Amino acid sequence: FSGGNIRTAPVTGDVVVVADAGRTVRVQGKLSDESWFLVDLEGASGWISGGLLTMDPQVRAQTPVVNP
Repeated sequence: FSGGNIRTAPVTGDVVVVADAGRTVRVQGKLSDESWFLVDLEGASGWISGGLLTMDPQVRAQTPVVNP
């Protein structure tokens, strides 16, 4: 994880928490184009840009598509 804002909604949502690089997040879902992922960081849930995540390709493929 490269660090960044976890938001209430993709792109323009309010910032829930700013996560430091190297943190581990629990991935809960993704947009169909994989541009944004729904994650949980120590109880704070929200959306983070897919470009900031480092994920195993198999895990990425198995992550369910969800609507924001």
